[in-house]
Amino acid sequence: MGITSPDANVALADPVAEGRRVVEAGRARDVVLRLLGGVAVCLQSPGAKPLLGRPINDIDLVTPKGSKRAVAELFQSVGYVEDEVFNAFHGAHRQIYVDLGNRRKVDVFVGAFSMCHEIPIAERLDRDPLTVPLAELLLTKLQIVELNERDERDIYNLCFHHDISVAGAPGIEADRIAGLCARDWGLWRTCQGT
Repeated sequence: MGITSPDANVALADPVAEGRRVVEAGRARDVVLRLLGGVAVCLQSPGAKPLLGRPINDIDLVTPKGSKRAVAELFQSVGYVEDEVFNAFHGAHRQIYVDLGNRRKVDVFVGAFSMCHEIPIAERLDRDPLTVPLAELLLTKLQIVELNERDERDIYNLCFHHDISVAGAPGIEADRIAGLCARDWGLWRTCQGT
């Protein structure tokens, strides 16, 4: 059973519950969305209780390429306002929606996560019903050139709560991380420094 707001068009105050609600609303409309960032780290912790808690101020999601219109319609239906200017210029790769009631921003990455480095994610969105796979989730943190305390806590939580694994076994797939780093020297270098 999913988490719902008393009014389906009103965002929930708790970002973790709201992230789950948005992903489930997408699933009901055949719009693929997966969480990343602090909300995903929290959901990947036993009982959604990370060992090292931290404030979560926004929601980050990823969707496959080609879903721009469906994503925009979904967010409108669940009570968000589109950042029309940003999305007009950058919507092919990243979209922003705003929950005015909770003063919260939602970033939707399209096809890949791209900040300091690009992490391809879209082809593995079927691995978990709510979040991106653990290897990619960890890489979204390790790729940061200048970590802040929240990102450090996310890295520690992921490594504490999950075994390092290989080839699709449960846990953080080291071979996936190694493969992505082997194809991108800059990513490897940043991950080594982190």
